[in-house]
Amino acid sequence: MPEQELLGAQYDCCPGAHHCPGGSFDWMPSGTPAWLFRDTGLAKGARVARLIHGEYDRVYRNVPEPPRVTLVAHTPMPCGSFPMEQDSTFYIAPSGGGVFDAGDETFTCALGPTPPNGRCASGRSDPRIERVVLNLLTAMLQRHFS
Repeated sequence: MPEQELLGAQYDCCPGAHHCPGGSFDWMPSGTPAWLFRDTGLAKGARVARLIHGEYDRVYRNVPEPPRVTLVAHTPMPCGSFPMEQDSTFYIAPSGGGVFDAGDETFTCALGPTPPNGRCASGRSDPRIERVVLNLLTAMLQRHFS
């Protein structure tokens, strides 16, 4: 089974990091679901600078996906001559649990730096992403997604 059936999106990667100018892209939220972006200042058209880097997920339209999956963010990425895109998704599973796919291996870097040799050693927290994660965890713990 493709991972998209479970996560809502699946692995992709810019073919050769040397094709990607700067190697990082702005994360472009959709603003939906509204409860996820409450008190963040993020809405459709906003950008979180250089949040997407390296490996990422995207929604493949020719691959089955969970019912009612929501596109939380969609970031077009011009990787050289390869038009790529990154997606973050959310849906409510039949069990009632929420499934969130940040869609990027460095999304957590916006939560703050890691130890000196860690992936996010030079990272800075972004209060907007911190709030997205707080909203997400609160909703998941309460199983209340509205």
